[in-house]
Amino acid sequence: SLVGDANKTNISQSFTTGSVSGVYNYVGSLLGRARSSSISQSFSTGSVSGNDNVGGLVGYADESSISQSFSTGHISGNSNTGGIIGKRIGGIVTASYWATDTSGQSQAYGDDSIPDTDKDKGLPLATLQCPTVSDDADCAAITLFEGWGESLNVDGSAVWDFGGANQLPALRFSETVSYGDSDADGILDQDDGFPFIAIVDLTDTDGDGRPDE
Repeated sequence: SLVGDANKTNISQSFTTGSVSGVYNYVGSLLGRARSSSISQSFSTGSVSGNDNVGGLVGYADESSISQSFSTGHISGNSNTGGIIGKRIGGIVTASYWATDTSGQSQAYGDDSIPDTDKDKGLPLATLQCPTVSDDADCAAITLFEGWGESLNVDGSAVWDFGGANQLPALRFSETVSYGDSDADGILDQDDGFPFIAIVDLTDTDGDGRPDE
């Protein structure tokens, strides 16, 4: 992860693609534990594993905020696992998403002491790859990546590069350079020989264990 324990810290325009593993608690791809901190315009595509408080972006978040961020990696733990945060105490999460199929997580937050008000932000990977612009209203029942197009770098270029209809959003640090993991395989596109996922119909109508031909 980028940071183990953050207190009153702001993290913006950051990403991780490597796997993160912890033996004990507070394991997240970007932050293990966040206290009165914020994460914005960031993403993670690597797997996360630990014991307790394991999250796609943050393991344990206390009065912290997350905005315009997403996670797609597989998440595993013994308790308090969530697609965005393992255990959340207060704070606010806005316009942030996770891939339900690749993460293996059906809920945004693992701790059931607060309502999971962002359950609709969990979507299949292919759906998160679908939009080619922000504020997309065609790919899902909700508006995807709402407000993301309004974020700009200091040079005036858009922070997010949405690419094609089978790519995850990438971070654009200048008008010409973007960093992303389009197919969520944990390898940056610049280093990936096969950065795109082919759209394949895996429907098994007759239940024989093989996709229809």
